[in-house]
Amino acid sequence: QLGVGISLSNIGAVYRRRGEYKKALSYLQRALLVREQVEDRHGIASTLNLLASTCTGLGKFKDALDYLQRALKISMESK
Repeated sequence: QLGVGISLSNIGAVYRRRGEYKKALSYLQRALLVREQVEDRHGIASTLNLLASTCTGLGKFKDALDYLQRALKISMESK
């Protein structure tokens, strides 16, 4: 399952870079679910950051801030 989460996140990142934000969002949300299931904290934080960037591209700034705050909390707890 860890590999599935990584692959979904990478696909989402490619779509984000191409400016296909809605496709990116779909893959990244699926990646987040998988990474949460396997408790991959680093992967969760990474995917949350990608989700924030994608939301910014879609003009969903509140969602972007929410994702970033979650990522920051996880990163600070992992120290």
